[in-house]
Amino acid sequence: MANDDRTGSTLPALWHSFQENSVLQCPVCHGALRVSDQGFECLACSAAYPVESGVPLLMRPDEVESIPDYVMNVFNIPLASRAKVEGALTTLTKYRTASHPEFANFFARFDGSAGQLQPTPLTVQETAASIEKVECLTECFPGALPADKGEFRSIRLRNASDRVLFTDERNPLYLSYRIFTLNEELIPFEGSRSQLPCPLRPGGELTVPVMVKLPEGLTGQFIVRFYFLLANHPVTENVPDPPSLGELPARRWIPAWLSHLRPRPHAESLLEQVTHPREDLHWFDDVPLVEMRITAITTKAEFPAIYRGGLEDFDVQQDVNRAEAFLAEVIDDVRSHGVAKPRILEIGAGVYPISLRVCDQNTTVIASDISLVMQTLASIMHSNDPAVLEGRAAFASFDMIHPPFRDGTFDVICICAALHHIASPDEFLMRLAPILSAHGRFVALREPCVVDPSAPTYIAELTNGFNEQMFELSEWSAILARGSFAVDRAVIDFGCSLKFSARVVREGE
Repeated sequence: MANDDRTGSTLPALWHSFQENSVLQCPVCHGALRVSDQGFECLACSAAYPVESGVPLLMRPDEVESIPDYVMNVFNIPLASRAKVEGALTTLTKYRTASHPEFANFFARFDGSAGQLQPTPLTVQETAASIEKVECLTECFPGALPADKGEFRSIRLRNASDRVLFTDERNPLYLSYRIFTLNEELIPFEGSRSQLPCPLRPGGELTVPVMVKLPEGLTGQFIVRFYFLLANHPVTENVPDPPSLGELPARRWIPAWLSHLRPRPHAESLLEQVTHPREDLHWFDDVPLVEMRITAITTKAEFPAIYRGGLEDFDVQQDVNRAEAFLAEVIDDVRSHGVAKPRILEIGAGVYPISLRVCDQNTTVIASDISLVMQTLASIMHSNDPAVLEGRAAFASFDMIHPPFRDGTFDVICICAALHHIASPDEFLMRLAPILSAHGRFVALREPCVVDPSAPTYIAELTNGFNEQMFELSEWSAILARGSFAVDRAVIDFGCSLKFSARVVREGE
């Protein structure tokens, strides 16, 4: 860690500069923060934020759980042995064998509710009781839907029941919809059915990509209401397996976030393939999960992007290079508006911050992630980076919903291949908008924009606890609009990798 000769601190000089410029704020009360090597302290409410291995954990104290305290409680270990417990946990993460469970599974073995989480088929009555406690969190729907052409819509569900909701041959539970006129007249139409891509466990949340298609020739305004339904025996899924990437060269590696994005058959063709055998269905339609008011349109609205290449040409390194070039162009554009030394904040940076690769002598960078472990590792990996050595870059862990920075602090806020992991991207954008400067830009890089809910990699990542979401381009437009942003430049590389820069739409514009 670089030493600041002026202060004698082992923290990067950038943190002291932020303190002097009064841009740090307490995530709890928004008071000013005092910076020290041992921790950041709020001068108003005295909330304390620790510095671990040189990385400040600027998380609201009530959101941080002490792993040693949790372990001591589980095993009934006295407080006097805390130092030994911390040593044992260090050992747990330091050594492992191929046959030993991962770190997270260590706690699962002592979770008293683990036995309740095994998916078992539900009766109609059990399903009804559980669905009553399912809440739909989605509020950001596009206002239009192309007539005769199916599109996916993302519905985020939270399960407050004590039962696992899932879809398989034993438990054919699906999401479907009904279409109504504004006068509440039901339009006779058999909507497509969408399965839960992975089990929705008690207390869990899951974004379900639901295929929606309007009847042929429908125009005007309508209400689409979504419900669960339970079939008496398996039915044909609404989305068959898409073609494979057989045309790609052998041995070409596809990253996890893109491996499930394969050329999708046209949605209309997909729906023409659906056949629902005659069967008894139980609709849980006492109260809809959610409804959307839509306008049926004859032409699909286009996302304002330049398309470069197709998915069959996908190349990881080339896509990364294009992302770096895109971010550099946005930084230059901000400079052209009179910002001589832009401040950059990267969110969800992980261990490979893209912002460090494009910054120069006239930029400062805060690379952040909600994971303290990620940022600690990043600070070690990049300790010899010129920006780090010169005190122009620093690492931090915090929750963007409660940012530790005052309004107008940053000129560029960027995120790479992570925006689709955030549960409510529109709320996220609303929170970050105030901390952008007048000429500031939000930049999203390498975001997937192709939907394939049957992809094995996508389902596997959901099952392993990764918050994967898939958005149509129309959904990206709605997310940005709800977050008070407008796109000023965008490209889609290889038919699937979305990169865009957006500015805040100020009041009165």
